[in-house]
Amino acid sequence: MANFSINIAISQENVTTLKQQGFKLFGFKAVNVSVQGGSSVIWFETNQYLASTDVKSEEKYQAYISQDTQISPQTPIQESNSADIELGQRMTISTTGSLNVTKDRPTNAVSVVADTWVSWTTGLNQLVDGVPKPLCAVPILSGFLDQFVPIKKVLLMLATRPFVSGTVIVQAFSPGILIDLTGVGSRKISFDIGIGWGSTEQT
Repeated sequence: MANFSINIAISQENVTTLKQQGFKLFGFKAVNVSVQGGSSVIWFETNQYLASTDVKSEEKYQAYISQDTQISPQTPIQESNSADIELGQRMTISTTGSLNVTKDRPTNAVSVVADTWVSWTTGLNQLVDGVPKPLCAVPILSGFLDQFVPIKKVLLMLATRPFVSGTVIVQAFSPGILIDLTGVGSRKISFDIGIGWGSTEQT
């Protein structure tokens, strides 16, 4: 499993100002999904940033289910159950919400099928700073298959919004920076209150 790191440089003066005004760092992770009706969710949010901050992630995934079947903007999705899963595996949801993971194809995707007459919300979690957190929320109907293909792109932004990890977001709420981690293990970026986001590398 590959590991990834994004280093964020902010001057100490800017860090002090941002924290005094209640700014948090928000992260989103790209995922291709096979069905419509879903949404990205906040991957992580934190106010624990410094002059040099590393956001570390791993290609370790979980598939989750939720009984929150209304995927509404600015609403957090509460997970009901989850299971560790790898690319090339399938998770089957039982009537009671128990989860069974087996091998599947294609090898670059995670598949989820609801083998019940119950509708759920499902999605992927990915490890960030050692904790599995959600990337997206997608409806799944009985007997249908959802597939998820993680994309190695991360969106970061700073904002004062009170949102938490797992909150459905359909439109950016602050200027941000899209970081492409395809083919690399790390990127270095910067933020300045007067200038905005920038990078010393290709992003």
